[in-house]
Amino acid sequence: MESLEHYIHIVEDSIGRIGIDPAPSRGKQPGQWNLRKGSAQIALDLFRFKEDGPLFFSVMSPIMKVPKSNMERLATELLKINHSMAGTAFTLFRDLIFVRAIREAAGMDAVEAMNLILRVGNNADYFDEKLQQEFPHQQPIGFRTGNSQPE
Repeated sequence: MESLEHYIHIVEDSIGRIGIDPAPSRGKQPGQWNLRKGSAQIALDLFRFKEDGPLFFSVMSPIMKVPKSNMERLATELLKINHSMAGTAFTLFRDLIFVRAIREAAGMDAVEAMNLILRVGNNADYFDEKLQQEFPHQQPIGFRTGNSQPE
């Protein structure tokens, strides 16, 4: 089984390569960090779906709450955008829409982790504003994980 500590070191190396000190970005649990890219908040998480299962690395950023109306138009737009994105996708969890990338941690190095962080951050920073313009009745959300506070 992969060592959580090994991959914590890899992720913190990748955060440092971006130019961010990983220490103040750490969440409440080992293997969690909270970053920002422009207007986007980014949550990083090393976790296992099952206690004895493989370790995964997830990078996700909340975009907006699910709308009460216009959901069909928004869903169609998100599927079209998903088709053009590489390595990231829009996802729905509870009542929130996220940009997310996830992979098994096994074999991951700092450059791969950094690329996932940058890809999610860049897409989220761009699309949160674009979708807010296209769906102006929706409001961006504050995202609370670890040490971050909602806006």
